[in-house]
Amino acid sequence: MNRVGRSWIWDGGQLCVDFVNTLRDRWRGGREELREPADLAEWFTAAGLTAHDVALTEGHVAQARELRAAIDEILRGCAGRHPVSGDAIDTVNRFLREGHQAPPQLRHRHDGQLGIDVVEAGDPAATTFGRIARDMVDFLVADRPGVVRVCDSDRCGLRFVDRSPARNRRWCSMSRCGNRAKARLHYARTTSADG
Repeated sequence: MNRVGRSWIWDGGQLCVDFVNTLRDRWRGGREELREPADLAEWFTAAGLTAHDVALTEGHVAQARELRAAIDEILRGCAGRHPVSGDAIDTVNRFLREGHQAPPQLRHRHDGQLGIDVVEAGDPAATTFGRIARDMVDFLVADRPGVVRVCDSDRCGLRFVDRSPARNRRWCSMSRCGNRAKARLHYARTTSADG
């Protein structure tokens, strides 16, 4: 069952963080958004990683969840929240290797003109997973990448990149969690002032 038009959350500020956010509601045990191959294909397309749905299997969904968990562990570890396991590093490195796509190669055509040979990946999903893993690596080696944080709302758990000058952003999105928190605080103040 493909739910075309579903609203994915893109508040992470980085492709790999948006991918991590396909597991929602961690505060109450998690709500899986990548339940079946059609969900993963839809996310790939919505993220601009593929131009159209690619043929995916349940095995690809399991791989997506494995990569997502490893990326989340590494990003949170780099933010100083906990040590990063060798397993997480090995997982990301495996996806980087398996998703590596050979660069285009120049060649002379029979008519004397230059041509370009592009080696197509055997498994488009492997290439796409490799792009997500590479996005995380590129993020970590960037000059000032920002800090990955977890939304301060006790009912959220989404991850986001804090690139604010003071590195003090608290909410995944002001329009969602930030406004709700401010409204609750205002309500609590007015209620206690009245009481």
